[in-house]
Amino acid sequence: MAPERILVIEDDPDVRDTVCGALESVFPDASVTALADGREFLDTFSAAAVWDLIILDLMLPGISGVEICRRVHADAAGRHIPILAMTGYDTPEMEKRVKEAGAAAYLAKPFEMKDFVRIVKRLVG
Repeated sequence: MAPERILVIEDDPDVRDTVCGALESVFPDASVTALADGREFLDTFSAAAVWDLIILDLMLPGISGVEICRRVHADAAGRHIPILAMTGYDTPEMEKRVKEAGAAAYLAKPFEMKDFVRIVKRLVG
């Protein structure tokens, strides 16, 4: 089933634009919303249940992606939302931390777009 609403939280404008473009191409009927800062998401967190998928950078200004992931999955309304965590700070410890926080998938930057699309399709499929 194709997602209806996808949220991308990524502070790098080039990565954000590339990821959003890929999502819009793969899921043309989906609404893709992009935020550059995790605090923006927390301001609207009560609406978390509306997302079918969250693409989340782990190294964000103000609040880490790991903390956002924790908060989403600690909330009953957000527990069902699959999260793809992305990071340029790829270590086994980081992958372990984010998966313990509730991320459904982990992707190191830079990545191949085919790998990104494959993971996204698996998460919403």
